[in-house]
Amino acid sequence: MNFTRPFFFVGLVFLAVGRLTQLGHSQTLRKTDTAWKTLSSDHFEIIFDEKNETVARKYLSSAEISYQKLQGIFSERPEKTIILIDDNTDLANGLATPIPEPMIVIYPTLPYLSDSISQYGDWSDELILHEYVHILNFEPANSFWAPVRFIFGNIIRPNILLPRWYLEGLAVSLESRLTHFGRLRSTHFQSWLRAHYLQESSDLLTWGEINDTTNPKWPKGARPYFWGAHFWNRLIDHKGIEIVELLNQRYSRRVPFFLEGPIRDATDQSLKDLLLATESDLKAKVAAQTSVLRTVPSPTPLENAEWFDTVHRDSSEVKYLALSLDSLTLVIIRSTLHNDDEIIVVRRPTSLDSFLDQKISILGSAKNIQRCSFEATQEDLVCDGLERFERKELRFDLFRWNITQRSKTRLTHGMRLSQPFYSAFEDRIYAVQSEANRTRLISIARNGANPLVHFEAPPGTRISHPSADEAQIVFSLNDSPARGDQIYTLERGHQNPELLVNKPFSHSFNGSPDKGVFVSAHSGVANLYLRDQKKVSVALTHSLTSINSGILDDSRQEVWVSELTKEGYRLKNYPALQLKSLPAISNSEMYISDTNDFSIQEIKANQVLKPTVLSSNPSASGSSEKPREVEASASSNNEANRVNDYQGLSYLAPKFWIPFFSFIQQGYLVQALVFNKDPVGHHSYNAYGGYDSLSKKMSWGFSYVNEQTPAQLLVTFADQYNYLFGFDVVSNTSYAEGSARFFLPGLSESWSSSFGGVRSRFEIPSIGEETQAGFVGQIAYSDVSQKAYQISPEKGGAFSVRSSHYLPSWGSLSYTDVLFSGTKYLSFFLPERHAIEFKIKGYISPQNRNIYLGTRSAGGPFSLSLIQPQFVVRGYAPGAFLGWTTLTGGMEYHFPISKIYSGGSSPWFKKNLHGAFIADAVSVEGAYFDKNRRSARRRYLGSISYGAGAEVHLDTTIFYHVPATFTFGGYYGFTTEAYGGTNLYLGMNVPIF
Repeated sequence: MNFTRPFFFVGLVFLAVGRLTQLGHSQTLRKTDTAWKTLSSDHFEIIFDEKNETVARKYLSSAEISYQKLQGIFSERPEKTIILIDDNTDLANGLATPIPEPMIVIYPTLPYLSDSISQYGDWSDELILHEYVHILNFEPANSFWAPVRFIFGNIIRPNILLPRWYLEGLAVSLESRLTHFGRLRSTHFQSWLRAHYLQESSDLLTWGEINDTTNPKWPKGARPYFWGAHFWNRLIDHKGIEIVELLNQRYSRRVPFFLEGPIRDATDQSLKDLLLATESDLKAKVAAQTSVLRTVPSPTPLENAEWFDTVHRDSSEVKYLALSLDSLTLVIIRSTLHNDDEIIVVRRPTSLDSFLDQKISILGSAKNIQRCSFEATQEDLVCDGLERFERKELRFDLFRWNITQRSKTRLTHGMRLSQPFYSAFEDRIYAVQSEANRTRLISIARNGANPLVHFEAPPGTRISHPSADEAQIVFSLNDSPARGDQIYTLERGHQNPELLVNKPFSHSFNGSPDKGVFVSAHSGVANLYLRDQKKVSVALTHSLTSINSGILDDSRQEVWVSELTKEGYRLKNYPALQLKSLPAISNSEMYISDTNDFSIQEIKANQVLKPTVLSSNPSASGSSEKPREVEASASSNNEANRVNDYQGLSYLAPKFWIPFFSFIQQGYLVQALVFNKDPVGHHSYNAYGGYDSLSKKMSWGFSYVNEQTPAQLLVTFADQYNYLFGFDVVSNTSYAEGSARFFLPGLSESWSSSFGGVRSRFEIPSIGEETQAGFVGQIAYSDVSQKAYQISPEKGGAFSVRSSHYLPSWGSLSYTDVLFSGTKYLSFFLPERHAIEFKIKGYISPQNRNIYLGTRSAGGPFSLSLIQPQFVVRGYAPGAFLGWTTLTGGMEYHFPISKIYSGGSSPWFKKNLHGAFIADAVSVEGAYFDKNRRSARRRYLGSISYGAGAEVHLDTTIFYHVPATFTFGGYYGFTTEAYGGTNLYLGMNVPIF
């Protein structure tokens, strides 16, 4: 019986931080023709596309203001923080990483109505402050960590290993306290609490559940932001703002993952007790709110359990609703866990029939659909969707769906259009066009041509949800932190919109200015309202939680709404109300009130350093708001106003290194890894060096990638020693390759190819040396992806073919070889979450008869190598088969066992338990080592050795952030003389490694 021991690293910290390091870098491809520029202030350097200079100056101003606000809270700050303005996606977000150096990445599109961050005041202020809190949280490394950081470099960041709820909760809390809005002030966060606690079956929370972002239960990935913010809000209320720095410093001096000590010292309570106290306070606030709301009874929804279960299968949520002009077709936009957003169509014979009695059909799916609008025929829908544009940008575009033909036609390409509305009056489509930090209202012809701009909002102001008739265009504007979105009308030919509905926090108007429905949270709770011909608004719903979309079915006097529940936004059908007013939640019931907000003046009193900031003048920032009143002088640094060219190479000096240690069969392996990447991604490299006790030799490798050209340029050098198990010899391969990787013209981004030159030298001291050099080319395709909450991919496939041709004039050998592989996933005929994976892999070199220049079968011990492909044949020892031609195939049947989702405040959270049945096969033209005869035996193609077994996988999150799968496998190799028989495997897989 052989037992393959799992690898482990010297220091668990390196595993977790190494993972977070690579996650911290933006993985998005960027256009190679972008003219990147830089601006500097006293504490920040901002990198931006030259066309976004105004946006960059606005964010640089926000950053310096955030520095001023936070320097009295955090005592340690980096000398300079890099900010990258990355406008290649239409999704609003940001990220912060301290490694290899402190950097914030900003995706400057304004949030959409469907986003959890849709309610905001000054978006750049809130986003920058949130991310800069992370940077300051990560900065200290004190006590015994100080010399460790000196040795290993910037990767030593003990506070980066604090739980998500700690890091994100603190950032959300401070973003809400130190700006004019923030998520704790939003009606969204309030409604989430009511949805959670209104159901009597609400279980007590655990820290493990709060920290997890993969649990399919609502609020899904927002869980640590939401609950962590409420925890921090209460903690700061009770202990003062000083608690932030106190805990940050304490944790920077401790071994990671031991959270209780500093918390107990600071509060005299355990984390569990503090969580219970937080929940108690929140329940009391929810009770106070609901007692006010229930002074007016809420209606009972119409029920058809089986019908609604079909709509909400697979933990899906309803995002948007649309009703055709003839009232015969209902369209439901459903977001799902495992697929893209789906368009559901429900049709009824007459307008008096109920949709609840009709069949549900799925028209199609697209990424991140915001809105669909019926065209004049009632058979066509125009919808938005997020798609790749020119391979490197993620943009909203418009598509036409035909309901009868079930077809999809793309109307625009890279125009960044969303939330379409079809105007039958002029046969045009109105939509919102986004760009960095601003929006505009445009219309296009029905074929996607002839764009016209009707209104351009000021910087930082969001336009949403347009509609139009022959006289006016109606849309909402988020133009005031105090009032949020408001509904405006713009007369044709005019430039200045006028307020249509005098209610704050109102949006999504459907209908004509004379009569239409809209969503408003002016009472503190989002509900569906009707504005009639008398310009009077009445409530059609009375929700205790929140409505995010709805339509009025006039013929039946019913409303269809997407209403928040503990399971997320669910489709509900109610009798239409006609309430002139609803109970309002006053400011005293808000979770952050102005009375406990830390004002800028209070922060200034606690400042430990005299601030120096950029002045925020409207001409520089592009904003029409007044200059900020701060007590800091404008930056005296002349660099603040000077635009410089971006120099990527200046960022590439090594900032850290990571040690690795693992056990391999009958020995051990020690390695060190270094990698870095400039902020934009023009240059990246990784290098490793290592020693293994079997070969007793040092191996090393280095690769460099340049992405400044349309073709990705790659250079690789490596010198690798391998102990050939069973043959008792050590081989040495020196390898060099230069290649260009590029997409294939006319094909999707699923296709890729490369071409270059390669040279290698292979030596076995007791046998001899061979040199080979020539050309290498590859073509590959992959449309495989693993959605959230899946235990394995469930559809799609991948293949690659790589061929090398070695020239006699360039080396001692001349031959051609081909390396190919293919994978296919199937699941459509299987139970939910089950999948079958088919795999093939082969290496063919008929002109080469040197067994040592071929391939060898692999087992599974962790090893870094830039040279040799892995041919996994489970049930056999690594290196049991060698050949100049090798063919392997396999099948795996993946199936779920149990959903666990369990953990406390410890750094280990258990998620899913799943298994796999496995069958492998290998055939080689070469040899295998006979363990009985203790010698190599010739093997011919056509002689097949089989292996089979089973695996149990436990998906976990370790160290609060790192996804890791623990695997226990038992296999049997049926060719026992080739080191087959019973083999056991116990290992851990961290995806980034």
